[in-house]
This record gives sequence, C-alpha cells and structure tokens, in this order.
Amino acid sequence: MNNKLIMISVISLLFKILLLFAFLSTYADASSNYVSIDIEKLDYKKPDSNRGEAGNLIFPQVRLSWDEMKISLDNNSSFLDANIKVNPRYIKFKTSGLGFTFPLESESGFFKVNGATLENSSFILNQDFFNFSGEKFSVTNGTSKLILDKFNVYCNGEDDMTSGKGLIKGCLTDLILNGLNEGDLAGATIDYYDSTANGENIFLSSRLKSFELKSSKFKLDLNQAHLEVLNYNIDIGTADISCEKESKLYELDVDRLKNACVDKTEIHAPHIKIKDKETGSGFDISLEQLKTEKNSIEAVLPSVEINGEEGKTTKLSSIKIDCFKKENYEFYDLHKIISGCVENGQIDIDGISTVGAKTEQQFAKKLNVTFENNLVILDMKIKLPLIPQFKFNVEAYVRHDQDNKTLTFDIIRYKTIKILSWRYALRKALEFYVKGNDKMYMDDKKIVIQL
Repeated sequence: MNNKLIMISVISLLFKILLLFAFLSTYADASSNYVSIDIEKLDYKKPDSNRGEAGNLIFPQVRLSWDEMKISLDNNSSFLDANIKVNPRYIKFKTSGLGFTFPLESESGFFKVNGATLENSSFILNQDFFNFSGEKFSVTNGTSKLILDKFNVYCNGEDDMTSGKGLIKGCLTDLILNGLNEGDLAGATIDYYDSTANGENIFLSSRLKSFELKSSKFKLDLNQAHLEVLNYNIDIGTADISCEKESKLYELDVDRLKNACVDKTEIHAPHIKIKDKETGSGFDISLEQLKTEKNSIEAVLPSVEINGEEGKTTKLSSIKIDCFKKENYEFYDLHKIISGCVENGQIDIDGISTVGAKTEQQFAKKLNVTFENNLVILDMKIKLPLIPQFKFNVEAYVRHDQDNKTLTFDIIRYKTIKILSWRYALRKALEFYVKGNDKMYMDDKKIVIQL
C-alpha cells in the first residue's frame, strides 16, 4: 500500500487552497469588516521559474466593507476579467481598466501549487472566519491532484483571519468541509490522484458527509469511497475515521500531522470490498473497529470473506487482533503491522468455514495465535471429512521477510491426534476447504506463506 496516508495528503492540498487565496487578505486590514468575492472561473498554471503569465481569473462581483466604507464592483463589460502574472516576489491581476499587485512572502507556499481551476465559487474573509465554497475546484502540486465538486469549507479563528498566519492557524484548529447544500446527503465529492514511492498510481474517489479539523483531532465521515492502488480496487461503504492532532500545531507540517494520526486513530467501516485486478480474487470485510495507540493496534472484524481464484469462498468469523505497533508506523502498511504482530501480538478467530451457494461448512474454530518475541503458539480445533473434530497445537519460531513478502514458521513442536501428523492435518484441511492454495509451502520442519 501507499507509504503516505491519503487523508493527510488531502489535508495538505486543502491548505494549499487556502494559501493560493491568502494574498486576497491584502484587501482587508486589521480594521476591516469583510471581503466577499464571487469567482466565475479561475485557470492558474505556475509558469517556468515562477515567472511570467499564469492564467486568468473572472470575478462577477467583489464586495468590500471596512469601518463605514463599502465598495461594490460588478463585472460589467468584462471589467473584472483579469490576466494573472507572477514572479517570485509578487502576483499581479490586470484587467482592462485596473491593475492589482500583491506581494508574496518567500515562505508562503504559493509556488507549491502547480495548477488550479475553480468554477462558480465564492470567497468570504473577515477577522473572525473564512468561507470558501463552490461548484468545482481542482488543485495539483505536480505529483498529486485533488478535485472537489459542490463543496463548502469554513474556518473559524481566535486570531485575525485576514493575516496569513491567522488564516492557517484558524483552519488548523477549527475547519469543516462538507457539501455545498445543507440538504445534500451525499456531501462533497472528492477525486484524488497521487503515486506511491515506487511510482504506482493511486486514485481515490469519495463522497463525504463532512470533514472536521479541530484543535486536537480531525474526523472524516464518508458516504462511500473507491480506491485504486497497486493491483487492487477497494470499495468502502459508510465509514467514520478520526485521528489525533497536536493541539498546538499552528503551521502546515504534514509529517507531524501524519505521525499524530497514525499513532492514535479510530476507524469504523462496516463494508469494505477488495479485489485483485490481476487474479480476480478478493476480500469482503466487515470492520467494526480499528484503533491505534502509540504502541499498539487493535481491530475487531465481525467477518472476513476470502474469495478464491477458483470460486471458493473462505469465511473467517469474529476476528480480534491486538498487536504491538512501533511509533509512527502506518496502520495501513501490511508489512509494518505484521512485523509488530510477530514481535508481540494476539489474534483470535472464532471460526473458519467454506461458503458455497447454499451451504457453509466449518473446518476450524477457536483459533488462537499468540506471538511473543518471534515465538508463536497456535491452537485451534479442526474438522476433516470422516474424522471427528480434534485439537491442533503448533509451536514455532516465525520470521517475517519484508523484501520477499513471506512469513516462515520453523516448527519446534506440535500436538494433534496420534493418527495424523501436523503437516497432514493442515494440508488436508487446506486441500479440501481452500482449493487453489498456491501461496503456502510446507515440509516436515517449516511452513512458508507468501503474502
């Protein structure tokens, strides 16, 4: 999976939106009441060397009010159709009759935005709050791209929101993103493009009810989401995701945001479907809760169905996972989580069965796996054809090879009924119930699982 937390990347790009428009706060000084701008269309593309023509911007109307003075500008005869020109020190808007030049701070982050488009949007800023809403918005930093449809962003701040620092602080401590219309249950639509460290493309499309960023946490409430990454298509139904955030983080530091999130997060996602695009196999997952702390990860899954390549479906029921997690290790990185589990962890599965069109056959139950310092003890009850249910116990050392993506169990001792060897019992169970299993190798001394 991707080595970046997608939600954090979305947050990063949302703040680039704010940075892109922060220069407009020059309209309003400390004594102003508000500036309100309607934007019919924006096309911005960063020029080479941060210098030259950069696009155009069309304002249907601009309204400003400070002290007792009010100004209203209407775009009659394309009066407010502006060309955009930038250089490293300023940005300039030139209309047929007016020119506006605004200085850019050297560390403003403005030139981190490679391109942006905006349609039928409005922008309101005063000392107390910032509001940005519209029909369509897209922004890219060259490698990532975010698209929002029918969105509304609102930030509230204790400091002066008309200053760049006040705007960022306010939106890092009190921000909500939701649908443009209050009655729109689908909320805002987000399309997000990115790539992994290995150059693999990532695509996320989601409809969200709301996204909230508060002083000490942020929360994402999803209606649905579709994720394409590596060879997998992932579909998620309704989901609630919440993360911890440093309460005194008043600058856009993506690494600090990400680390706080992965060290303390909670996810509820009742319906998750994962499909391997190459093999056609997949997983149907019901996730009641996934919870991380700084040094632990816990998960409760009512069921996981594994849809095999030969049409066989294996169902795991009532799964509980409690594993060690190293600090700042991402919970969505499978191999980092496995490395923590084999160091110290507990996995309990109430039952494992094969599901057919009209039948369900259970072949194992009460599966308990305990890891401690790479020593694993496995206990379960197995049911084989023509053989009464029997207990099965194995003790082994486990090695996790992240490079080759394998788990190797070196058998120390085992215990089962006398007429069967552990290898025969396990192999027969797999052959009968999980046909087409080509990702497991066994001999008399070890088991190797290809992840």
